[in-house]
Amino acid sequence: MANEGFEHPCVLNVEDGVGELQLHAIPMGAKSRMTGDFMKGKVTNLQYFESGRFVSAESNGHVYSILAAALSFVNIGKGIGQVLHGTVGLQMDCSVGIIHMPTSKAMFTILI
Repeated sequence: MANEGFEHPCVLNVEDGVGELQLHAIPMGAKSRMTGDFMKGKVTNLQYFESGRFVSAESNGHVYSILAAALSFVNIGKGIGQVLHGTVGLQMDCSVGIIHMPTSKAMFTILI
């Protein structure tokens, strides 16, 4: 659900040294775990892992915001070839309900 449930790429806004990721939920489909029927829905109730617990992401319609400070970054390379690799744990539910699509956990990764 996590990879297919969001528009690619995401948006990273940085203002006055504070970064925020914006993930735009899009319609997705999968087979129901309960009935096997093909179900369509959108990601709801997105949470990210910060300070040892899951915290609800702010939402504006189907756009979810995560503070970039919640991500763990690793610096790969130097100079012009430098890449920042950031990760944060996510969990989310789907609009069709947990009976058909249980809470999904994923590791969000961004390369800058």
